[in-house]
Amino acid sequence: MKFKVISSNANSEGGFVTKLSREISKETFVGIKKMKLTFYISGTKQLEIGSEQDINPTDWTIREYPFVTPEGEEIMLKWLHLKG
Repeated sequence: MKFKVISSNANSEGGFVTKLSREISKETFVGIKKMKLTFYISGTKQLEIGSEQDINPTDWTIREYPFVTPEGEEIMLKWLHLKG
C-alpha cells in the first residue's frame, strides 16, 4: 500500500517521527464512502514530505497511544511497529 509522507520531524531521541497518510474509497450500499488512514512511525531517517512510501501491512503491528493536542484534547494516534 502506498502512503504519502505528510511530515517528518526530529524527535527528542535523535531520530524522526513521520506521519503517513492514505485515502481509501469503497463502494457501499449507500454509495461511495471515503476513509483516511493516518499512521505514525519513528526511525533514524528523515523522509521527504510528499514522497510516497510502500508499506506492506503484514510487516507491521498497529498500536494506538494517547496524544494531547495543543488545545488540551486527548486523541489516539496509530503507530506502526515492526513485527519481530
